[in-house]
Amino acid sequence: MRFPTVLVALALAATACGSSGTGTPRAADPAPASSSAASGTPSARPSATTRPPAPTKSARPKPPPPPVTAPPAPPPAPPPPPAPPIATNRRCETPPPASTGGYGRTISPAAPLDLLITGDSMQESMGPQLTGYANARKRTVAGCTVPKYSTGLVRDDFFDWPAYARQLAADRDPEAVSFMIGGNDAQNMSVGGRILEAGSAEWAAEYQRRAAAVMGAFANGSRRVYWIGLPVARSDRHTRVFKVANDAVRKAASGVPGVRFVDTWAMFAPSGRYQDSFADESGRVQRMRSSDGIHLSTAGAGYLARRMLGILDEDWHLR
Repeated sequence: MRFPTVLVALALAATACGSSGTGTPRAADPAPASSSAASGTPSARPSATTRPPAPTKSARPKPPPPPVTAPPAPPPAPPPPPAPPIATNRRCETPPPASTGGYGRTISPAAPLDLLITGDSMQESMGPQLTGYANARKRTVAGCTVPKYSTGLVRDDFFDWPAYARQLAADRDPEAVSFMIGGNDAQNMSVGGRILEAGSAEWAAEYQRRAAAVMGAFANGSRRVYWIGLPVARSDRHTRVFKVANDAVRKAASGVPGVRFVDTWAMFAPSGRYQDSFADESGRVQRMRSSDGIHLSTAGAGYLARRMLGILDEDWHLR
């Protein structure tokens, strides 16, 4: 059988192209050797590409701190009052057993002065302040303030002061007594069925007698009694009667041993007349009188208390 000429030719061409002498397929050409391989040094694995660090800014120098200067000195404070304010305390202090001996003995914190402060409402605020000022620096007064409101020497039918003075002195047995009364006494007096006009000569004589009876009950021959006179009043009528009462009390005190009359008229009338407000001993202007024009304000009572402390110090050497 004869094959077509074309097929024979194709077969012969395929045989000639695939013949290499071994019959194996031709290997791929090797990759060119690197320079490191040629030199025998192992090549390092390439690292991932990293961004170069940003250039650092040089630190800006800090300015020096401002110089420290002391704050300006505050303006000087106004001068304080003569003594610290004292809270009102109406209770009676019990003096120690050493607070005995009476006038002339040595006063000390261990043996303070046993002082009874009594009278009408004129003493209400003065008494506690007197005790407080005396004890502001060292304890030298054991005070007891006993006010009897709405009383006086004129209306003995309402309140008998000589009898009460004897009872109070016996119960307390103080070494000294500070007494002030009279705010309610600018009125007529009834004696044996007769009416004595306030401020008259007969009224003054009876007022002196009654004052002497109270002084004698408190003094009892051994105690010191400080009878504080009435201050000037706002009304002309009260001022006139208060002057008569003060004169009567002054005369009574001159006849009772151990009694000292304390005149307050000029204290509360620095210009010679009544004033609601005026300067105290430190120069501070304060309201010294209450709204009724008779009693003392708290500041006025403190002003009197400091005056009384000075008088007590003269006799008892408290400070």
